[in-house]
Amino acid sequence: MSFEKRIQLSSNNYGMLTYVKEAKRDIFVIFPGGGYQYTSQRESKVVADKILNEDFHTLVYYYRESKLLYPETTLEVYELLTKLKKEPNIGRIFLLGFSAGGHLALQTVINYKNFISGAILAYPVVSTEPDLIHQGSFDALLGESKKYLDEVSLEKQIKRKLPPIYVWHTEEDKSVFVGNTYKLVEKLVLTLTPHMVRIFENGPHGLSLATSEVAPENVDPKLFEETYKEQSTWLKEALNFIKSI
Repeated sequence: MSFEKRIQLSSNNYGMLTYVKEAKRDIFVIFPGGGYQYTSQRESKVVADKILNEDFHTLVYYYRESKLLYPETTLEVYELLTKLKKEPNIGRIFLLGFSAGGHLALQTVINYKNFISGAILAYPVVSTEPDLIHQGSFDALLGESKKYLDEVSLEKQIKRKLPPIYVWHTEEDKSVFVGNTYKLVEKLVLTLTPHMVRIFENGPHGLSLATSEVAPENVDPKLFEETYKEQSTWLKEALNFIKSI
């Protein structure tokens, strides 16, 4: 039987850790999206529940209860990872990040690769290049200062082989342009990072699981699930990729 444990961090941010059972298992740390402004409920517990069914422990990281700015955001991730490493029932650590959460997850892979065994990135924010930037995310992450604008453009920070990465996006995404994923994949190829990429032709930003449980408000859940049936295959494909590592 699963049970939960709250991991409090030095700020008001925290992680909600769920053990699938009282045994050692690998864990997925989930970074929901929300433009670095809030935690998307459509990309948090509902996703964790699906991953629990695959015999992984999970932790949903609520990283915007205190709206830390970069680089404090990365220091807090280190605090979280060190706490997880002390948990006796946790094996390998994998990350799953959505949108701006994908940015923080990818940054974590780059900065703390020795902690991480692999990552799944869903329509991630990656670049601060003018033709690709998701302005709202970086405004929330950096505040008024643009001192670190190049440093948080993550394609510029990938200079060595990373743990395996699965990434997916849609060509129709008008919020976080698919060019972010193309830019990322270029660097993954150059650094010989094992990766798998899936680009779906259709679908807006924020599809999450693309199932009825995560249908946006004022959208018929059955219609949503039927419309994005193909896109919903990403989770199974991504977990198969992770399990092959």
